[in-house]
Amino acid sequence: MIPEEKSSSNKRKRRDQVADTGTQEAPNEAASPWVRYLTGKKISPLAFLRKMESAVVKTGITVPDDAVRAQFSDVLLTKPDKIARLLDLFQACGAFGDSLHRIILDFAKVTIERFGIAAITESLDKEDFKDAVSSWLDTFRKKPLKKNELLQLLLLLQFGWQRGVVDHDTSVALIGQSLTKPAKGRGKKKPAQKPLQSSLAALLGASPTPAVLSALLVYAKAASVEKAGLSAKIRAQAADVTRLSDENETLDAEIGKLKSEINQLRSQIATTESRAAKLEQQIVDLRDGYRHKMDDLRGKIRGMLQGQLTRLLQTALDASLTDPPWTVAIQERLEDALQLIEREAECLQPSE
Repeated sequence: MIPEEKSSSNKRKRRDQVADTGTQEAPNEAASPWVRYLTGKKISPLAFLRKMESAVVKTGITVPDDAVRAQFSDVLLTKPDKIARLLDLFQACGAFGDSLHRIILDFAKVTIERFGIAAITESLDKEDFKDAVSSWLDTFRKKPLKKNELLQLLLLLQFGWQRGVVDHDTSVALIGQSLTKPAKGRGKKKPAQKPLQSSLAALLGASPTPAVLSALLVYAKAASVEKAGLSAKIRAQAADVTRLSDENETLDAEIGKLKSEINQLRSQIATTESRAAKLEQQIVDLRDGYRHKMDDLRGKIRGMLQGQLTRLLQTALDASLTDPPWTVAIQERLEDALQLIEREAECLQPSE
């Protein structure tokens, strides 16, 4: 009798242990380690991912197939509270490689698709995703949502953030929608909104429970780090703006100087072109005048040679052919010819 009672007690204890771990049976050692992470004893997500990373180093990455992804999502569909473990993986995977991050993202994608909340495509649209999540939230009459429903919402937001279609404002709006019912009825005056509180007022006015205060502290620290990063970025951009403004002023001064030089050069070019045109006209005039004078000179010399000088020489020749030669006449005509040549030669001398 005692052995039977002890056996019955052991069975009840085993059932209780199985219920505590969230599985109907002990974890299947042949199952994927990803599925065992959900169904087995809760372990640190960092420790689990380190173990998976070590396995990757030893044997190479093994991408879960469709069957493993289906098993993984089956666990989350039957026990939505296990979504918290998947969210823990998202929080911890930032310290590991892209391969593990893609695997976790695929698990989330398959799970969301099987929940039927939103259609996940390669070209996921920000507004479509937001509308799908908002429509899903509208199906719940009771607000705030229950824990498992909030876990589903956080999974949607985490996945959307990882895919780049959910930002801070969208997350705040959808979380607010999950906590508060929209005002009903037409014509009702909307309640006056409370003025925005400071972060310290929000912290001090929070519900005095460890969970709420811990979450607020984590959020405050993250916001402080983000604010510090944004402040540093703003300072760096302000410094860049100042530097660029100084460079712009310097460039403006150089441009003004260059414009002045360009205007001076243009003026000089115009003056030079005008002077060149005048010189060119002078050259043309000189050339034409020189040609005219040369023609006159040629005509004068030709007239002198063919006219008076020829006659004088012809007369001297004729006088030399007489018998006896007329020496006096020859001498006179030659003297006249020499005088004529001397006069014309003086006319050809350059003027001083």
